[in-house]
Amino acid sequence: MIGRAPSARSRCHSATSLPTPSPSALTCVVSSTRIRERTAIPARFVVPVMSDLVRAGLVAALVGRSGGYRLAVEPAGVSILSVVEAVAGVRRRTECALTPRPCGTVPCRLHGVLARADEAYLAELAAVSLADLEDHRPGDSQPD
Repeated sequence: MIGRAPSARSRCHSATSLPTPSPSALTCVVSSTRIRERTAIPARFVVPVMSDLVRAGLVAALVGRSGGYRLAVEPAGVSILSVVEAVAGVRRRTECALTPRPCGTVPCRLHGVLARADEAYLAELAAVSLADLEDHRPGDSQPD
């Protein structure tokens, strides 16, 4: 997924500092410095996070003087869940909420409630795409 950067860097405006859901979304290149500035990700984490996104096929890394990162998939096709899975993985609850051990063969009283909460959380992340977030600005209500 590493290729040559376009000769002129495209203008990019996004809450995530990744390309916008516009006709140029797949050609907009964003530097790691700009990603760090726009997201407040500590500098030492930008490259590992972006590498995770490249491995997942969500982002392409471009080398060269005008290099950086660009989306490899249309923004509408990138769910927030896919970004979370690529960077942090999805961790399902394995410990019992009432005791410091797995629930075992007989689940605790909270097991069902917490399992449904986990599923709702994952479903919500899966339902929102980068394109949905593009129109969201700080102070606005959350995207539906």
